[in-house]
Amino acid sequence: TKQASVPFVTMTAGGSAVTLQSRYVVRTGWTLWQTSYPLGVWAAKQGWKNAYTVVSDFAPGHDGEAAFIKGFTEGGGNIIGSVRIALKTTDYLPYFQKVKDANPDVVYVFNPGGPQATAFMKAFDDVGIAKSKIKLIGPADITSDEELPNMGRSALGVVTLGQYSPDATRQSNLDFIAAWKKEYGADSVPTFFAMAGWDGMRAIFDAIKAQKGKLEPEATMKFLRGWSDPNSPRGPIQIDDAGDLVQNLYLRRVEEKNGRLANIELETVGRFGDPWKTFNAKPAQ
Repeated sequence: TKQASVPFVTMTAGGSAVTLQSRYVVRTGWTLWQTSYPLGVWAAKQGWKNAYTVVSDFAPGHDGEAAFIKGFTEGGGNIIGSVRIALKTTDYLPYFQKVKDANPDVVYVFNPGGPQATAFMKAFDDVGIAKSKIKLIGPADITSDEELPNMGRSALGVVTLGQYSPDATRQSNLDFIAAWKKEYGADSVPTFFAMAGWDGMRAIFDAIKAQKGKLEPEATMKFLRGWSDPNSPRGPIQIDDAGDLVQNLYLRRVEEKNGRLANIELETVGRFGDPWKTFNAKPAQ
């Protein structure tokens, strides 16, 4: 991308460093700092004093861990334990038993979603954490919408911070969901990954349209760094000068809705770009 001067829109990569690799890279997804630092700040405001962090051992997990710890400790909270679990791990019980024995007020969890999110949730249930006074929180990945039916009631009450829920009641989202189900079936659910893809393709389409089909790298990047959509199904969005997406972050809780589990948006915590860039400002090369 950098050597060939080819504009690149990444739609799902969650590491803060991704947009620093080249000035030709922009993001329409999210970063783990974006969904985890404000969550740490929020958790401290709940009066929770002690936290344990449990993350998958790869770059986004490290980002999420660092971001939550910074937000939580800045608010006066104390981290009493942290564990990174290898992605190839299948037996989580020993790790989670240790967490239960430490008896924190809250556990910050990150995994890459999908079946691993269900395995995490069931293991938390098996060791008794899900039914204890210990609160489970994390970014949207840990209660990914396509996996909620597989998690069962162990996911009820889990609070996450995320940029999108298909159960949001914004009119732009209601219209999007209706169109999605018409195309893919009544039981199909667009995840936050699908949402990032939708907005990414919208940004690309708009860039092509603005240049009347004749793309020039510098003009494309100038257009994309500043591109916005006030009516995205996830709410108003804009790509900033750093190449990251500025967007609303919603506090969500898993609840029962019409006989199924759903991530219900409770409140808008704020509108954020990537906090890591604020704390460690470096230009893309």
